[in-house]
Amino acid sequence: MDTSRWHRWQTLRPRLHRDGISLPAALLLKQLKSWLDNDELTLEDLLLDEHGAVFWLHLHHPAATILQLHCQPEPATPADDSLRLRYHLQADDMQPGLRGHLLGKAASLAANSGMATRLLQRLAAPLPWLAIDQQHLTLHWRDIPAVQRWLHATVLGHQPLQGWRIAAMHTRHDSLRLQLTRSQPGNQG
Repeated sequence: MDTSRWHRWQTLRPRLHRDGISLPAALLLKQLKSWLDNDELTLEDLLLDEHGAVFWLHLHHPAATILQLHCQPEPATPADDSLRLRYHLQADDMQPGLRGHLLGKAASLAANSGMATRLLQRLAAPLPWLAIDQQHLTLHWRDIPAVQRWLHATVLGHQPLQGWRIAAMHTRHDSLRLQLTRSQPGNQG
């Protein structure tokens, strides 16, 4: 396998760590595109850095507009099996000229109002594991079908991943880093 194919293969694979896992942006983008892309919306790109995540969403209707969805992870809580992200939207027009500039300004105003929340809620409606309110995206990660397959996988009659929870979440180096911990102490004796 040549170097470029090896690198491309590596960007689409999770990386295991002693205390968790890293998910590269390319892997997340590929999976999110399969869930979100439709006639109204295309997920164009994703950037993960020390400040959080930026998603570029291309809205096709009523006018072609790019929305930037900026997300910052909030601390994980031990009692909760969900991840919370604080978000805000910015809009940029894709069309040149005065008409495009005006549409971009209108989209920016809409992005900073309740209209943006309603739009995101409508676009995410087919994803029961994602809840959206005015300031937060809440990801019920144990309800994601791809994650459920791993959580319920049986090895020698046991489900080794069932007792884990996410202790912390970080974004940096174009990856989402999830630190894991046991949700309850193991049997001793």
